[in-house]
Amino acid sequence: SARPCTHSVAMTLMPMLQRGSGREAIPRRALASAALAATALLAGAAGVVVGVFALVSGCPSEAFSVPLGASRRCGGREGRRGSSWRRAVCGAEAVDAGPLVRFSSSFQFEGSAHEVWRAESAACPEDLSADEAVQQLLRDGFVRVRGLLPRRLVDACSEVVWPLLESRKEAVHRSPNRGKMRQYMILQPRGPFLSPEGVLGHPLIHGILKRILGDSYAAYQLAVDTPFPGSEYQPLHSDLPRSVDERGASAHEPPTALSVNFALTPIGERDGPLEIVPGSHRTPLVEAERCIVSGGGAASANGRDLRVVRLLMEPGDVLVRDLRTLHRGSPNEVSVRGRPMAVWGFAREEAVYGRLRGGRRQPAEPPPPTAVFMSRLSLDEAELASLHEAQRRVLKLVPVER
Repeated sequence: SARPCTHSVAMTLMPMLQRGSGREAIPRRALASAALAATALLAGAAGVVVGVFALVSGCPSEAFSVPLGASRRCGGREGRRGSSWRRAVCGAEAVDAGPLVRFSSSFQFEGSAHEVWRAESAACPEDLSADEAVQQLLRDGFVRVRGLLPRRLVDACSEVVWPLLESRKEAVHRSPNRGKMRQYMILQPRGPFLSPEGVLGHPLIHGILKRILGDSYAAYQLAVDTPFPGSEYQPLHSDLPRSVDERGASAHEPPTALSVNFALTPIGERDGPLEIVPGSHRTPLVEAERCIVSGGGAASANGRDLRVVRLLMEPGDVLVRDLRTLHRGSPNEVSVRGRPMAVWGFAREEAVYGRLRGGRRQPAEPPPPTAVFMSRLSLDEAELASLHEAQRRVLKLVPVER
C-alpha cells in the first residue's frame, strides 16, 4: 500500500518541522498534517518528472505509479538485480482493486529449488501443539500443517472461487498483477470462508495467531493467489519492509502480521507451488542472496543454511507464514484452470487501518503511526449474524454493509 510509505516519509519530516518551528509544544496531529502536506508536494514534483520520463521512454505511465520509497528491485523479469532504473520501475504491476505491487526486499534467482518438501512431510494436527507450531514459525518463518481443514469445506470454498477465476481469465491476459499470467484476487468473506471449521474458527490457527500477534489480532484481507499456465518464476521477495535489511540480523523483530494460506486444489511440482527460504526472515537480503545464489547450503551469519524449498500441498493443508520470509511463486505448467491458493491476512489490531467498523481510521485521514495494513474486508448483516463470538472478535474491525 502507498499509504504506509507516504506516512513513513511524513514521520521522517516531522522532527525537521518540529526543530524548525523552535517550539516543542506543537501538537503531533498538526505536525503530522504539515508533514503529509510536504510529502504530497514532493510526490507531486516527482510525478511531473515521471510523466516526462514516461513520454520519452515509451513506458506506460501506469507502470510508474510506484509507492514513494519503493525498492528498485521489483517484480517480474525486469526486476532482476542489475537492471536499469527504467526497467525496474516498468516491472511494477497493479493489484486487483488495490495499490501497485512492489517487492520491498527482493532479488531474481534463476535457479531451481534446492529441495522439495512433499505434502506428507508436513506436521499432522494431532501431533502439533500451538506452542510447537509457534516455535517452528519463529525459527523457520513458516509452519505447515497437513489436512487441518475438512475436505468438504475446502471443496465448498473452491466452488465459490472457480466462477470468479473464470470471469477473470481475460483480465489475467491483459493485466496480470503478480507477474506474467498470475492473478491476486481480493475476496469478501462469505459462506464457507466464514465457517467455524475454517481458518476463522480453528483452535490451532487461533492459538498460533494469538501467541504471536496478541489477543486483539484482526483479519484485514482475504484473497486468492492463482498462477495460470504461462506463469513464470517471481523474484524471491518479502511482502514487507524488513528491519534486518537496514540494520542487520540483530535488528530482527517479532512479526506484526501473518498470512494463513490453504490449498484449494492439489499442488504438485508442476502446478505452480510456492517456494520459500526457511530462516530467511532473520537474514539480511544481501547475505541471503549470497547464500542462495552460491548453490544453497552456505551458512548465513545466524547459522542457517539458506535453501529454496518447494512446498507441495493437498487440499486442506495450511501454511502459516511470516510475511518477511523470502518466497516466490513458481510456474504453473499443467493446471489449465489455474491453481488457486486462498490467503487470509492477519495483523495486530493497531497495525490495521482503512474503512473500519465504527468509522475509525478512514482512508481520508492520516493513519496512526502503527498502521501498516489497509483493511479490504466487509460483511453483510446476515453474515455477521451467523458468526460465532470468536469469529466476531477477529472480524471486529470489518464494516457491515446494510
